[in-house]
Amino acid sequence: MLADRYVKIDYKSYEDFIENCKINVPENFNFAFDVVDETAYISPDKKAMVWCNPEGEEKVFTFNDIRRESNRVANFLNLLD
Repeated sequence: MLADRYVKIDYKSYEDFIENCKINVPENFNFAFDVVDETAYISPDKKAMVWCNPEGEEKVFTFNDIRRESNRVANFLNLLD
């Protein structure tokens, strides 16, 4: 499981969780790459976000959609450099 890399997830009780919960954030951690892209690789069609408006329209974005759009923005910003 992806979360295993960053946080212990098996606690005996709530008190054990409160006392021992520690999040391991690596020095070069990048949420987009380390979590979104990894989830897109493992489960590309998994629902990541649902956009809705007041008119009742909605659009579902998968982790692969988010990864692809994130890469498009990164490539565009790289061109500005």
